Amino acid sequence: MKRPGILLMIALLCVQPLVGQTRFAVVRFDAIAKELTALNTVDKRLEAAIIGTEKDPRFVQMQKTSVELDEILKRWKELKPEADKKVRVELATKAEALRKELQALQGDYEQFKTEEVVRIKRSMLKGVRATQARFREVVAKVAEERGFDGVFEITGDSNTSKPVLVYAKNPTDITGDVLAILKAEEAAATPKPDAPSGDKPAPTQKPSPKP
Repeated sequence: MKRPGILLMIALLCVQPLVGQTRFAVVRFDAIAKELTALNTVDKRLEAAIIGTEKDPRFVQMQKTSVELDEILKRWKELKPEADKKVRVELATKAEALRKELQALQGDYEQFKTEEVVRIKRSMLKGVRATQARFREVVAKVAEERGFDGVFEITGDSNTSKPVLVYAKNPTDITGDVLAILKAEEAAATPKPDAPSGDKPAPTQKPSPKP
């Protein structure tokens, strides 16, 4: 009768070849994020969107009101001591009205700007998540085509913000394969600018044959 220890050893020897056939690869999300427009231009697009809010009529009117208020205050400071009391009251009344108008415009604009930034961030986050989801799909596709059983993200720049593999000896890196597919898809989805239409010369008319 065989001892339990010998049976365990035989079982391990039988399993070892199966374990050795398991193939893993690695991928670097940070390298891919630097190359994809959907991910590497988030900050610039947000900044441009915020600047774009300055085209709002409330901001434009706010600037005009601010200039008018500055002019009124400048005239007030330039008044001489012997200036008519009526003029002083008129300038003070205008200044107070402009100050209240400016305060109301600032409040409305800041509320609009805050809501617009939140809307833009949500829209961008939706795009980023869609790109991350597509990243996972492409990784799975490449791994399956190349016969890998699993893929580890090793940079810590994924949505978990933590690398899931501490060490691997000479791992196969499929970042290039994944990036090539994602960039090709991004390029195909980007609308191409219309080619400039040059002035085409008018077609020359052949002289009619003589009778």
